[in-house]
Amino acid sequence: MKLVNILGAGLAGLTASIILRRKGYKVVVHEREKEIGSYSNFHPSLHVTPFDHEAVEELTGISFKSVIKPMKEVKYFFENRAYEANAPALYGVERSSRPTSVDTFLFKLAVAEGVEFEMEKGDVNPDELPDGSIIATGLNPLTFEKMGLPSRPVWGYAFREEVKNDPHDGKAYCWFCHYADDYGYGASINGLRYFLLFSTFRKISEAQLHSFRQDLKTRLDIEFAEPIPTAGAVPIGSFTNPRLFHRGKILAGTISGTMEPALLFGIHGAIVSGAIAAKAVEEPGKARKLFKRINRYFRRLYLSRRCAELLPLKVRHVMLETATRYPRLHYFYIALMGHGIPGYRGNWIWKVLLKEERSHA
Repeated sequence: MKLVNILGAGLAGLTASIILRRKGYKVVVHEREKEIGSYSNFHPSLHVTPFDHEAVEELTGISFKSVIKPMKEVKYFFENRAYEANAPALYGVERSSRPTSVDTFLFKLAVAEGVEFEMEKGDVNPDELPDGSIIATGLNPLTFEKMGLPSRPVWGYAFREEVKNDPHDGKAYCWFCHYADDYGYGASINGLRYFLLFSTFRKISEAQLHSFRQDLKTRLDIEFAEPIPTAGAVPIGSFTNPRLFHRGKILAGTISGTMEPALLFGIHGAIVSGAIAAKAVEEPGKARKLFKRINRYFRRLYLSRRCAELLPLKVRHVMLETATRYPRLHYFYIALMGHGIPGYRGNWIWKVLLKEERSHA
């Protein structure tokens, strides 16, 4: 029985492990933390993302419908102006060691299939693993550095707490305001309330953080205890970021560059790239073609992002707000942005902004 080593027990690594074990491989997953979903720098966390259940299940053989569910209400803000999105087109994802998380869901599947785990491994050097191993270490900047992969730092502040009978349950919010060089968002799912303010431009200032907290209180009547600083790396260091093979290893998830580079949606790409990494073990040629196809919009969106970064923050927000208010007048921009999530079929922006989206997909 051939052995495949996987470094990282996140969404990509777990997905790859399940698929490979079902194909008869012996699979050992090496994880730095003591339990699944316990990376305290980021989790517990909540994510709100477009998600194509049919495309993901077709590629992975796994149905995520029991743990990745549509939102009930989604609002987004541009300074003092609020808008509502087509909420069911966006899905809530919990990342944690809690029983309700997608991490726990995948871990249970992997254990049932016979995947072996080596926990509390710390930061393993990928070069110490045999060629053909899968590297799926997420936002960990050390792996980017050790493997010589381009990346960009991301800084943030997270707020989280468990809330029973939360009036915000099933709801999500997003801010494109003066205090968010990228943006801020939040949601309440499974009794967990989570908000995040993050930036890939510079570290968030105390003034920005204060403004964000004031906005939470004013708009939503939500107050948190002290924020939790977060930091990591995202694969937008170069237009060459997406790659399936590197230094004899197979890449999956964030480190493979399978992330939407404009708004940094990463959940969908992580799961899909895990399946492609599993395919690469026995069919590298087919896997490479599939990987290239799902990431075909990366370079255009990456260059679009870099051009937008040359503009003042207020101008970027005005342009984005205009495009979301009048999407039909910005068809080509929406067409580019809407196809950027790896493995997602159709245009996710039409689905979020327009209820008659299917005729435009």
